[in-house]
Order: sequence, then structure tokens, then C-alpha cells
Amino acid sequence: MEVVKLFVNTDKLNIITEEVGPLSRPERVHCLCDHLTSFGAGVTVPMNTINLDDSAFNKLDENPVIFATMCSALCLYLLVLIWARKRDLLDKVMFFLKAGFSPLPDNDPRDKYLYELTVFTGARKNAGTTAKVSFVLTGDKGETPPRYLADEKRPVLQRANVDGFVMAVPKPLGTLTHLRL
Repeated sequence: MEVVKLFVNTDKLNIITEEVGPLSRPERVHCLCDHLTSFGAGVTVPMNTINLDDSAFNKLDENPVIFATMCSALCLYLLVLIWARKRDLLDKVMFFLKAGFSPLPDNDPRDKYLYELTVFTGARKNAGTTAKVSFVLTGDKGETPPRYLADEKRPVLQRANVDGFVMAVPKPLGTLTHLRL
């Protein structure tokens, strides 16, 4: 523990460092001066010094365990970095694919009437499916043949997911009455 007391001489505008007494503690400073002016004192704890010349990294030929550990840590870091970047790019692609509506695979490009279907899958365990789900949409002017909810570019109907589809039909269905899955 090092204790420093500073005395400021206001007549000459200079700072004088003076010694302190042996009774000094972190909460109290024992002053050995003989003047009656204001002063400030504080306690500082000097930092431990680091001697890099005596470091194990300068003697890797003498410490192969440290060298192998550092190389292994660096390789592991690079592998995790590459894996995280690939996952980040995959998340970016999947976000843009999930954000839009996918056309149904059996849509006919000549069909002029379009319907948007939004499917909400529950969040409970095993709520998603990998089965081929088909549906028939019925309105007061007609109904569709069985259609499949599928997308070749992304997985659909997974747990806690919202999937959007665009269905094309050749003629209007009118006011929609029900949907059969």
C-alpha cells in the first residue's frame, strides 16, 4: 500500500509531494508536515507488474503443452466462427423465404383468380408435420380440387410456424363457406 499526500502551495502555484506517517491507513492519513495549509491525500494500490520477457509464450519450444493448447483454442475459435457465419447466412435466407407467400406447386400460370392462405401451426410439442397435407376450399360458386400445401424451397408446417401460400384457380369461388383438410 502506497500513501501519497499532496500539498499545494497557493503562493507559488506548485505541487509538493510530502511523506506521510506510519499510522496511515486506507481510511485515514497520518500527516508529518509542519505547515497549516490545506492538502489532499489518497491511498493507491500499485498494480502487479507483468514481465513479458519471462512469459511462457516466448519459450514455446520449452512449453509444447501451452503451444498445443493455444493452437487448439485458435482452431476451435475459427471453426465456431465459420459455423456461426453459415448459420447466420442460412437464417437470413430462411427469413426472406418465410416472410413472403409461396405459390402452391400445382398452380396453373393461366389461372387468374388468386387466394391467399395463411396456416398457423401450434407451438406445442409435435405440433408440426412432415406429411403431405391436402385441402379443398369451397365457396358458394364452386370448389377446388384437392390441393397440396407444399413448397420446394423451404420446410412448411413446422411447429410454431406461420406459412403463407398463394392459390390460383381458373374461376372465382364466390363467398368462401368452408375448408376441408
